[in-house]
Amino acid sequence: MTSRTKKWVIGIAVAALTVLVALSVVGYVLARRFEPYIRDQVVSYLHDRFDSDVELAALRVRMPRASLVETLFNAATVLWPALKAMVSCCATKAVEMYRRCSR
Repeated sequence: MTSRTKKWVIGIAVAALTVLVALSVVGYVLARRFEPYIRDQVVSYLHDRFDSDVELAALRVRMPRASLVETLFNAATVLWPALKAMVSCCATKAVEMYRRCSR
């Protein structure tokens, strides 16, 4: 490995680590910022659902401990039917437009 390649690898590793730390900090700040909003929504929902007064002693918002690959796989599983429908719809429209233009 040349000196230039080593510098690139080190630079990419430092950039990736910086992005990871920044995302962690942003996630922490957003969780703290949204806790009061989520708390109000939970209290409102429980009040309407059970028609009674609600008091929460504590409410903590946490991100689930899941790997990035698992999270992406679950998102792909959920989004796949919508993506498939969108692609088939676009393909149908493209065929219709081609038939109209070729006349």
